[in-house]
Amino acid sequence: MLLEARHWAVAFVDCSPVIRRVELVERLQGHARFIVVHDTETEPDQVAATVYAFEGVFARFRFRTDYRVFKPFTTILSDESPFELTAAEAVR
Repeated sequence: MLLEARHWAVAFVDCSPVIRRVELVERLQGHARFIVVHDTETEPDQVAATVYAFEGVFARFRFRTDYRVFKPFTTILSDESPFELTAAEAVR
């Protein structure tokens, strides 16, 4: 079954190589309420192309929430509704 063949409540994206996640997020946009992308921290040792590709595709979503309490970081994307973190989970 193709990812685009149905609407998902939550889609979890965590694959290797990391750059493949960009394609999956693009395919899932409009087909999932929430897209959870794991390992989205932007460390200096990461390949710059991957960092820029993430930011480019993430910017296309209406809502973005970054969970940065613990590493690895996770980003939740949606065009349908925001994903709210608790006060303890929010970045200080």
